[in-house]
Amino acid sequence: MAKRKTPERREWTATDIHKLKGLAKKKAGVDKIARALKRTVAATAVKASNLGVSLDTRG
Repeated sequence: MAKRKTPERREWTATDIHKLKGLAKKKAGVDKIARALKRTVAATAVKASNLGVSLDTRG
């Protein structure tokens, strides 16, 4: 049975956080933000929550 490659964790840089906040302010969806940062949707949502950044795009 082949071993699974474990994903390598990347630290959040100041640039990543700046992009996250900027895209959230423009009301981009979490999917779009995650793709732009090359991170998972879950990781992006958790980091936004920890920073107190709302990803609500309902209006």
